Amino acid sequence: MQQVNLYLQLERAVEPPFSAKQQAMALAAAAAVMLFIYVVLMVLVSLQADSVSVLRAEQGQLSRSLGELQAKKQALEDNQPLFKEIASLEAEVKFRRQLLHSVNPEDKPDGNGFAPYLQGLGRQAIDGMWFTRIHLTNSGREMALTGRTNKAELLPRYLQKLARETIFDGQQFSVLRIASPDKPGPLIFSVRAKQKGEI
Repeated sequence: MQQVNLYLQLERAVEPPFSAKQQAMALAAAAAVMLFIYVVLMVLVSLQADSVSVLRAEQGQLSRSLGELQAKKQALEDNQPLFKEIASLEAEVKFRRQLLHSVNPEDKPDGNGFAPYLQGLGRQAIDGMWFTRIHLTNSGREMALTGRTNKAELLPRYLQKLARETIFDGQQFSVLRIASPDKPGPLIFSVRAKQKGEI
């Protein structure tokens, strides 16, 4: 027969698998971990918010720069005076090239020189119109005149008067261009004349 000593069993302390103390420590540890994770997440969110703010500021700056560049591009496209000046300069270059092709370096004036041609030009002078360049080539049979006039209608009138001069008999006058200057002022004209029948 087996005997059980109940007295010894009563003196032994019986503890549950998880005591209140252990449960409190576990909860404190879990709370500490959660607090740490919360702090880390808050720091990450703050850093992300700062990055977003920086990117938005950069985006705004890029948008402003793009707007300024588009405005400059539009201003260049709308700069009509510049295009007019370029066209005028191109026409001037073309005209001068035509003059250079018509100049013969071996060309010499006849016995009377170029004086009769200049006198004929001077006799038919009209107020409000003047020459800035006079080119005479091929013994005076070819001529290029560049000048200015206050009114466009003065040029045809002058050419009609010039055709009455004996020295210009047989000359065929043609207006190469009449253009407005960039600044307010007289019109610029270019005239060419050559003997009829000559190319």
